[in-house]
Amino acid sequence: MPRTTAPTNLNEDIVYEFGPFRLNARERILWRDDRLVPLAPKAIETLLALIERRGHVVSREELMARVWSEAFVEEANLTVQISVLRKTLGDTAEAPRYIETVAKRGYRFIAEVKVHRGEEADEAAQASVEALASVHPHEEAQPEAAPHVPQESTSAASSPRWLNNRALAGIAILALLFLAAIVITFSPRWSSGDLRLRVRSLAVLPFQVMPETEEAGFLSLGVADGIINKLSQYKELAVRPTTAIGRYNPPQDAVAVGRELGVEAVLTGTVQRVGDQWRVSVQLIDAKENRPLWAAKFDERKSDLLLLQDSIAQRVASALAMALVQPHGREDTTNTNNNEALQEYLKGRYFWNRRTRESLYKSIEHFRRAVELDPNYALAYVGLADCYNLLSLYSVPPAETFPKAKEAALKALELDPQSAEAHTSLAYALFRYDWDWQGAEREFRYAIELNPNYATAHHWYAEFLAAMGRFDEALAEIERARALDPLSLPINTDVGEIFYYWRRFDEAERAYKRALELDASFVRAHFEMGRLYEVKGMYDEALREYELARSFAQGRFAERSAGQAGEWRAVWSNMIASATKSRAQGEYVYGYSAALCCLRLGDAECAIEWLTHAYRNRDPSLPFIAVDPLFDPLRSDPRFISLVEAMRLDRAH
Repeated sequence: MPRTTAPTNLNEDIVYEFGPFRLNARERILWRDDRLVPLAPKAIETLLALIERRGHVVSREELMARVWSEAFVEEANLTVQISVLRKTLGDTAEAPRYIETVAKRGYRFIAEVKVHRGEEADEAAQASVEALASVHPHEEAQPEAAPHVPQESTSAASSPRWLNNRALAGIAILALLFLAAIVITFSPRWSSGDLRLRVRSLAVLPFQVMPETEEAGFLSLGVADGIINKLSQYKELAVRPTTAIGRYNPPQDAVAVGRELGVEAVLTGTVQRVGDQWRVSVQLIDAKENRPLWAAKFDERKSDLLLLQDSIAQRVASALAMALVQPHGREDTTNTNNNEALQEYLKGRYFWNRRTRESLYKSIEHFRRAVELDPNYALAYVGLADCYNLLSLYSVPPAETFPKAKEAALKALELDPQSAEAHTSLAYALFRYDWDWQGAEREFRYAIELNPNYATAHHWYAEFLAAMGRFDEALAEIERARALDPLSLPINTDVGEIFYYWRRFDEAERAYKRALELDASFVRAHFEMGRLYEVKGMYDEALREYELARSFAQGRFAERSAGQAGEWRAVWSNMIASATKSRAQGEYVYGYSAALCCLRLGDAECAIEWLTHAYRNRDPSLPFIAVDPLFDPLRSDPRFISLVEAMRLDRAH
């Protein structure tokens, strides 16, 4: 059995001082100068175990037995905690000042440590409180219930020394909590363990930024996006994605939003600029009972925007009583230590969420700037990949977008091989452009294994499964995506699309109607509904939906009666003529859509010609030709069969 380090007696007053840091062993609190350092319990316990054996090698086995004595976990969890500690202490593995890695053995704490015991420890703790009070003399928090203080024995309570030292230490800690305004306000009937069991789903709303300036817009959603990315790594917690909360910017009523999103708790926050600092207030609200669960206030300098983002995420995770361990057993390498790069990334995500061709190009500019500032910024490369993947849907040639998407995704994976987002972006390109069915499925499945709560991975994997004709699996994946992001218009629409490909048309219609109940102007839902009605032979209704889609896409609403339906044959003919002219001029044309126009006019030769064009240009919709009912008139055509075989879709079904 490995020898374990004996934990410090929780009733013993000891403060370890090293460099600018002070670690209160009894209270498990870390200070840097006059500031409290947010650190999760497992990280604190790891640091304490190393300091208690300072100067000596502590094996991995000893640390695992000490820190995770109550459970069996993988060794990678220890690596994550060491990484967290090094980042917190400003340390590196290459040139360590505090924690040294001893190859094949373990770790050693190498810094000089001063040990304060008894009254010295009390004085050290009091000095920290006084220092904090001088920085925040007017801040005060109002918790719902006072923090629980363990009761001492009667003999100890009667001792004058205990009154001077123990009471002072206890009062100091309470003052610390009040003055720092880092207060966890649980109901008296809830313990932290109860909260962990109760809070399983969470939405982070866009932060309110004051004053409202040009940078406020991307900060509002950007800081929320950063917190979502961090909290989404916890498999135990279903966090609504950024796409689900973007519509609530500016911030709206938290309880109503929480109920609409179907989550148990909502995180709201304000960020106010005061001089050269940002004052942050956050609150976690029970969406069902409309009462606060946790609140915090703290200041960060503008240059510490990354620390601000990480600090909020760590404290929320702590309030949910989760050990701060990367659930995938890996170091978080998606972030950057360059705050300028972070701000460029936040701007990129802000424009990416606006979902227009122009905003996507703006987003690319910011993501490129981010990787120029920090070439090792994995998440910024994921942002680039996401932009190039989406640009193919805005009349940009696939040959110009997908190779760049793959390049960016592969670079992100080079920096962070376990990025679920990067694996998903790569899988999408392999599916839509490379037509590498095995490779795409492998990447989708691995992304979901890495992060089961990443809605986009389930969504795009569902599309892939539908194209392969595996409808039972596709439905399970799209329903999982909808559970994670219940108000997503694309996800709700694609529930109907899967039923459409499955030829379960009544269920498809109900799904499209649900999507339109969320947003009656959502263009794609109207278009898909029109396609459904067309297959069902409900031509007047189909034309009505197509016209609604066109009207909303052009930013206007035009009423059209069923009596004018005959005009649509002319519309299809004009579309084919326009596509032919554009192709002759060297412009990119979606062959898939042109082929459907031909089939609507009953021209199979024209349809085959345009499908061949789509094949040569790797049209991103072509993987669905084997399941789209609109192509049924071509199923027996040898040229269509040859096209399906050339794409290896016959083997996939």
